[in-house]
Amino acid sequence: MTDELIQLDITFGSAGRFQSEILSKRTIQHFQSKENLSDVASALRESLAHSIDFPELKQTCVSSDHVVIALDQETPRADAILAMVWKELSSAGIDPENVLILQPAIWIKANGPDPRSLLPKEIQERIILKQHDPTDESACAYLATTAAGERIYLAKEMVDADLVIPIGPAMFDPLLGFRGEASILFPAFSDTEAIKKFIGSGHDELSPTDSRPLRQQVEEIGWLLGIQFVMSVVPGRGKGVQAIFAGLAEAVARESRAELQSMCRLEVEERADLVLVAVEEETAGHTWEQIASAIDAARRVVNRDGRIVVLSQLAQQCGPGLDILSEVRTPNEALKPIQQISPPDYLAATRIAKAADWANIYLLSELPTGTVEDLFMIPLEEEQEVQKILQGDDTIIVIENAQKVFASCR
Repeated sequence: MTDELIQLDITFGSAGRFQSEILSKRTIQHFQSKENLSDVASALRESLAHSIDFPELKQTCVSSDHVVIALDQETPRADAILAMVWKELSSAGIDPENVLILQPAIWIKANGPDPRSLLPKEIQERIILKQHDPTDESACAYLATTAAGERIYLAKEMVDADLVIPIGPAMFDPLLGFRGEASILFPAFSDTEAIKKFIGSGHDELSPTDSRPLRQQVEEIGWLLGIQFVMSVVPGRGKGVQAIFAGLAEAVARESRAELQSMCRLEVEERADLVLVAVEEETAGHTWEQIASAIDAARRVVNRDGRIVVLSQLAQQCGPGLDILSEVRTPNEALKPIQQISPPDYLAATRIAKAADWANIYLLSELPTGTVEDLFMIPLEEEQEVQKILQGDDTIIVIENAQKVFASCR
């Protein structure tokens, strides 16, 4: 039994594949994601027809309503989702001109498909797709003041709408614990001041289920905006979908978080000497944010001065936060200046800095060798180098699709 082998067949990036075998006696855990939904269209129809604790969407609006669909760019199969949502809205008599798809600003251009692509051609041309600009002072309007006395500003279109439908991914989140529902709205659809203040307010020591003031704040903002119906999509492998939930915001939060806790959380009894993580390209592309999330998962379950090996096909340039990391003498030195300026890649940069200060990181990517080395990581150029690292007597944890996993050690 002690000489049994575990066969690894791991996908990463957009087309990468790593095959190997490791001794079972060395393996603490091999985490694999749940299979994707095989029929997304049927799952969508089911979720909309049987909304959780809420009537059908078409019964909650009237023909004269102005509707804003707040759509997160990281939502997998957004085209299929919008086609189904439009079917519900159109059956309520709503005109396409009264529907706006509003997406938050992103600091690096995404090359994803137009979310309207599955709508009938004549409808595509009449439904507006717009990206919110947090740097435009005239783009936001006053919504309300929270119980804590903070004045909240959101995109004017949302404040003026009769119905706002948030649609986005349900995921573990370093700031909120759980992402989804009203968290799609704030601070992404607010101003730059709110965004900068928000991203620097996380608590690394908390677990997803711990109480967080930030999560309470975004839930209150959703209530102030009158949000009731939401859709949350649990991302699957690659650009696929693991689960879809639609209905009352509180009920969807309950169901989506239970799914994440059950299928996307890894808890081990002991740390490993070596953690192998794989990162697949997702709807938003193949990004540093994904790499940093996978590295953070590994950091939480690897021994001090252990090894983290990352399988990716990353080619994205560094952002301003990672540039700061590349210019310091030690990873820890980068944390304070990154926090002071709160760059758009704040989370990615701080996660990588903390992990590099804790363990030795090996990165398989398509980045220049010098770029990887400047970020306190050891560059790998081919899968054979990963094979060599796996040889030996180190204890091992393998995490596939690691960017969506929250890992911890009891």
